Amino acid sequence: MAKRDYKAEVKRLTDIAHKMGYRVVFNWSNGTWRGMNPEASAWLRKHKEYGDMRGRPITKAITLNKHTETNNKKRSQTLRHELIEHRLMEKGMSYPTAHKHACRLQSSTKPLREKY
Repeated sequence: MAKRDYKAEVKRLTDIAHKMGYRVVFNWSNGTWRGMNPEASAWLRKHKEYGDMRGRPITKAITLNKHTETNNKKRSQTLRHELIEHRLMEKGMSYPTAHKHACRLQSSTKPLREKY
């Protein structure tokens, strides 16, 4: 079995995010979250659940926590998680349900489709 190239995977996932109209920020600092996407941020602010969402809302960026996502494997899994979660929430799914689905799929080797 071939070894996964996580650096290339992060690059490919970043390109997918760019095609969706989002930039990826790797220097976010937060004690609660490993990553955050705009749809999840909006849902969490609206429902005042799952931790503290202070500061400016995230708009056109998918952010990864610089303190927890220290290698390409973690970055790849978290970025994949955020992209899946974002797509599911855009289709009308609530945050808790989308989060559960994304957790199951974040370690998958199956490539993400650029269009859905």
